[in-house]
Amino acid sequence: MRPTFLIFLALYAALWAQETAVMTVEESVAAALRDNPVIAKARQALVQAEIDKKNAVANFLPKLSATYSATRPRPHSARFHRWCPTQ
Repeated sequence: MRPTFLIFLALYAALWAQETAVMTVEESVAAALRDNPVIAKARQALVQAEIDKKNAVANFLPKLSATYSATRPRPHSARFHRWCPTQ
């Protein structure tokens, strides 16, 4: 008697715990598209392809770079005296 009662209790608990959700066809298709790992992988591949395309276009365009540096002559150097003849 006891094992039968436990089986009945387990089945009742399982049925009670389940939520019955009624979905329309559109909601079912949307959930399947959202949760499908193959489609998620395809979306990631599409995003990566767009990034690769932007990188390819950026590598095709000309590049421009600029640098600037300046040094200040020391006051007791020979070059400083050529610049400032009054000292």
